Amino acid sequence: MAGILRPGRAGSNTAADHITVLDHALAQIPDDRRYLLHTAARITRGGRRTWLRIAEHWPWARDLVTAFARLAALPRPAIC
Repeated sequence: MAGILRPGRAGSNTAADHITVLDHALAQIPDDRRYLLHTAARITRGGRRTWLRIAEHWPWARDLVTAFARLAALPRPAIC
């Protein structure tokens, strides 16, 4: 997705800008794929860590937790 240029000398990165860009991005997603965006989760931070909190009643909660656990178990790439 490309950026959106505002006319004149308007400021950038305002809340209105973010909402506009998000609306344009969501409009590009086909309707049959849009359900993937409706997750019962929230991102929280605490103790210098980031947590993804997923509601237990969400249909794919266990599958998503398993996928993240597998990703976390992968060896980290060496930094050259």
